[in-house]
Amino acid sequence: MKKVFVDFLNKDIYGEIMKTLILVFMSLVYLSFFWSVIGVFRQHTESQSKFYHALRFFSVFFWTYSIYRLTQVEFILPWSGIPVVIILSFVLLYFWTMSPVTKGNGFTLAFSKNLPSHLVKQGLYRHIRHPFYSMYLGTYLTVSLFIFDPLLWCIFASLIYIYYVAAIREEEKFLATGFRDEYLIYRQQAGMFFPKIFRFGKKQAHQDKKGA
Repeated sequence: MKKVFVDFLNKDIYGEIMKTLILVFMSLVYLSFFWSVIGVFRQHTESQSKFYHALRFFSVFFWTYSIYRLTQVEFILPWSGIPVVIILSFVLLYFWTMSPVTKGNGFTLAFSKNLPSHLVKQGLYRHIRHPFYSMYLGTYLTVSLFIFDPLLWCIFASLIYIYYVAAIREEEKFLATGFRDEYLIYRQQAGMFFPKIFRFGKKQAHQDKKGA
């Protein structure tokens, strides 16, 4: 019995089980992202955009190809669990960030031409203007680092550019609404994809200067 247990820990069986679990997990992550787009974000005129079609193509290709490549990756334990923990963290943040969105009217998908009807500044939106894009890109980066495939890196680079263009266009739409002044202030406080590290320091320095 002891020998069987030792063989289980040292042989390929454990590695195959871990590989299967990670493949199932990555498939669930893909399905959760797909479900969130269908269930949370409103679809309007984005289907007419070439960038939107490119985003769909590269996203689906990235996940399909990455899952295929995972079947060929040799899992080195315990390091193989690190990307799983990181991606799981992104997924949990993703669903937590959905809360202020679902309480409102929902957001339109990337590259929609519809103007925004409200400005969300709760949760991660307090520090990041496009937290959904940040979590998408963080997940893609984690997978790319884990698999380290040149094709995945090329797709990841393309997705960075597409999400950056989407973020710029969304901000242009906010500036064309009655939220313009509020959004300009908000843009100074929150980073595009990352929190502004020096925000609190500058705020404190301004308050100290004002008090003096």
